[in-house]
Amino acid sequence: MNLKSCADLHVHSKFSQNAGDWLLSSLGVNECYTSPIDVYNMAKKRGMDYVTITDHDTIDGALELALMDDFFISEEVTTFFPEDKVKVHVVALSITEEHHRNIQKLRKNIYELVQYLNQEKIVHFIAHPFFRMSKDLTMFHFEKLLLMFKTFEVRNGGKQLVPDDLLDKALENLSQDRINYLENKHNMAAIGSDPWIKGMVGGSDDHGGLTIGDTHTVCPKSEDKNRFLEFINNRQSMAGGKGGSMLTVAHTIYSVTFHSIRNSEYDFDTIGSDMMWAVLDQVFDKSGEKNSMTLAKAASFYLNSRLHRFGSKKDNSLFEILNNQIQAVLKKDSDLLSLFKPDEQVGDYCHGKLFQVIEQIMNTLLSTFDFDDLKQSKEVMNNLQLIFKKLAALVFLFVPYAVAGNTEYRDRHLMRLAFENFAKFKNNHHAGVAVFADESAGQLVDSGLLNVFLKEEQISDSRISIFGLSDQDYVSLYHKNFAPVVHYNMPFLSPDPVAIPPVLDILYSMTRGDYEKIYIHSAGPMGILGILIGKILNIPIVARYPFPLVLKILKDADDYKKEQMFRHLFTAMYSNVDELRVLTPVAQASAESLKIDERKIVIISQTCDFSPSISKEDRLLKHE
Repeated sequence: MNLKSCADLHVHSKFSQNAGDWLLSSLGVNECYTSPIDVYNMAKKRGMDYVTITDHDTIDGALELALMDDFFISEEVTTFFPEDKVKVHVVALSITEEHHRNIQKLRKNIYELVQYLNQEKIVHFIAHPFFRMSKDLTMFHFEKLLLMFKTFEVRNGGKQLVPDDLLDKALENLSQDRINYLENKHNMAAIGSDPWIKGMVGGSDDHGGLTIGDTHTVCPKSEDKNRFLEFINNRQSMAGGKGGSMLTVAHTIYSVTFHSIRNSEYDFDTIGSDMMWAVLDQVFDKSGEKNSMTLAKAASFYLNSRLHRFGSKKDNSLFEILNNQIQAVLKKDSDLLSLFKPDEQVGDYCHGKLFQVIEQIMNTLLSTFDFDDLKQSKEVMNNLQLIFKKLAALVFLFVPYAVAGNTEYRDRHLMRLAFENFAKFKNNHHAGVAVFADESAGQLVDSGLLNVFLKEEQISDSRISIFGLSDQDYVSLYHKNFAPVVHYNMPFLSPDPVAIPPVLDILYSMTRGDYEKIYIHSAGPMGILGILIGKILNIPIVARYPFPLVLKILKDADDYKKEQMFRHLFTAMYSNVDELRVLTPVAQASAESLKIDERKIVIISQTCDFSPSISKEDRLLKHE
């Protein structure tokens, strides 16, 4: 017997038209293309007893379903703290058209909006309270939200919390004394009786038609929607399902772009991939409607809209590269085609499988670059053009995950503060340091160099995670070796083969953990990738300056142009770190000669094993 009732209290339809994502905005893509009736049908198929639609600042989509007994009109309201214009979202449930008009008049001021919602006895909650949409959210805003709202969205299908139960713990650990303290601090009264007891809800925040119902709100068994809403108002609800991740956000970007292409009037030449289109159709189209468009046409639109500089619209070689690699991967993956059925919920397994396919395609593309022909003058330009086109294809695949990673990681600092201040209990969560190295994690541990360059951090070994690059397995709770995708001979850069890391796998691994700092140990591809990921995720970057390596490479350069090329490479790399650590004044002078901002260069204290002399520094060369 089912003794509970469920509803997804945060879901969007095609009437949410203002893209909140820079990638979608730059493509001219709306933030959602799901019709109201499709939202309803998918929610019911996925076990929701009641259905609502919470479009941004409109109820036009919800009005299409207003006559259904198990549906209620809702709205996600964009509102602001008037003192600093910081934006937050409030979801108002079961409202009328008159409510909507008044809400829109008041939404510029969160205090006036909340007063009206309480006055009209409208059930409402603060949505994704740690999600920054414009200016930075701070503890000042979170503390005021604790006073203004009695119900919080503690789980959101598009937003990742670290740890997962962060908001649950923060709210559960509120006390009357803490609320009294916040009232005095902010000179405002808390709303409701027993304001230290908070209600909790969940919603998918679905924009792509993929995750409706995955995250939802659970109440005691309700005979009708009014009783369901009464349970929420009485703080007798809880969040069900799982929160979001980088994968759900990235695949939503793919899905929304897919639907934009299906609804567009662009007419690009079809390359043809019926099998691939069928898979994409099953993944992203849950309405049951079928379309004859091919994936190649979708890729053509996406790539042409952002990457037209790499060739004319009639030049399909870039799209052929993508199409061929996609088909090659799929033909090897027999169970993928059986995954995506029209009525199947796109859960964690499907997201993981789709990510695995995209990652395989990226790795395959990475392994097909040919740098040897660059030495042959007659083929240089043609080969360079092909390299640029493959890079463009990699950008197409990588950017949604990069945007998703940035979205999911950018508010970790506020989450940590909230955890420390409000979720005090045993085994407190602590962020760590991610170390990027172009060698095995085991070799780096054995070398002892981390003890020199990281000793000033004064953190425990359990908070240091080494991301090594090696074909050798390394069994450790905190460290991991990533197998190179391919080794390239690049004699113009290095006498030894250069190992290329699995880019997407490492980015995803970073977002699944929580790191307050990235430490770049080496100057190879892993070091470059670590800096890129640090920029994407807004994590401070500290780098070890590999003085012996820099000295050797510049010394061995056989002509002036080659030496200048290496100087520019080192300058570009280390100018993008927040702190560059050196062992000696000589190394400091070397870094400054590369035009590195001297304010970033820090001489660290040394141990007895490391002398400031150049000759003894040269002993470190074997570790580069």
